[in-house]
Amino acid sequence: MKRKEFELLLTGYIPELFSFAWAIIPDDLQAEQVVIDALLVVSLHERQLIDSCVYADNILSESKKKLIEHNYNQLKLSLYSYVYRIASKRHIQLAENFKNFSDNLDNKNPIYSNFYSLEMEERSILFLKEVFISSYEEIAKILEINVEILEKKINLAREKFNGIISNERVC
Repeated sequence: MKRKEFELLLTGYIPELFSFAWAIIPDDLQAEQVVIDALLVVSLHERQLIDSCVYADNILSESKKKLIEHNYNQLKLSLYSYVYRIASKRHIQLAENFKNFSDNLDNKNPIYSNFYSLEMEERSILFLKEVFISSYEEIAKILEINVEILEKKINLAREKFNGIISNERVC
């Protein structure tokens, strides 16, 4: 794969990464900056993985195809992981700005309001599980927690979200 093809592949991930970043930080500019930062950090920290994707010889064997596919998946998980880690830090810095965010959404879209009333980690977990990544192992790797803890957190986040929705329907 040539460098240009690789860059096109990376830019193909940007809409997913932006959606994930926006689920954590509901601000367009901040979410965009998180994605840009994650791409830069991956380019610095995952050089060997990137090189294995970019400089792969013409693929001759099935095992090489599987290895390259595995490397692409690892790179994608690394991008998600860096988005999560960077957005988590930004969220802490910007928390005051987002305190009333869910309140402002109440009249516009109650589902978003309910979603953003969850804690940042709960939103991240539910977003990854329900929107982009179905594998517990991959989500655990992105969030850097073990699978058993992740399963518990997913269940708790779902219960909390469903409880919020149920309470809203009763009111």
